[in-house]
Amino acid sequence: MLPVIFSIGSFHLYSFSIFLILSWCVWSFFFWKFLRNLAVREDTIFDIMFYTTIVSFFVSRFFYVATHIPLFSDGWLKVVALWVQPGLSFSGALIGGVIVSILLGLRYKVRIAYILDGLVHALSWSFLVASVGAFLDGSVIGKITTLPWGVLYIGHLGSRHPVQAYEMLFMILLMI
Repeated sequence: MLPVIFSIGSFHLYSFSIFLILSWCVWSFFFWKFLRNLAVREDTIFDIMFYTTIVSFFVSRFFYVATHIPLFSDGWLKVVALWVQPGLSFSGALIGGVIVSILLGLRYKVRIAYILDGLVHALSWSFLVASVGAFLDGSVIGKITTLPWGVLYIGHLGSRHPVQAYEMLFMILLMI
């Protein structure tokens, strides 16, 4: 595992952060390309992408805070200070993003099927990239295994199933 790519003083560059940003770039590109190929206006596509990104981020943070309230009980300013108490919720981002994309699709008169197809296509690639970051980060620990591809995690006994690698393989199979 390689959770920290490099450090300079108190600044740390985390692998998951890099791959999360790359994942957003991949999502943006594939969503734009998919809708552009369906003759949706580019300004409409970029509006949908912009607002979807903003809402997804805030809903993701809200879901994380709502499900981890004890972490914020000693100071509610931590809710907005991600550098003090980091954390985002994948399900929150997904729910918020899908809802705002559909609503904006209705507002801009883009067929909902186009929006949903674009989201599924783009999110599949995006999730694949994010899974690489999660694997390097070691943030998801599988059950103990004796299989030869088990992975050792710092602070955990025994070889573990590489859950993120399974996710990556599943996404590759899904996209074939």
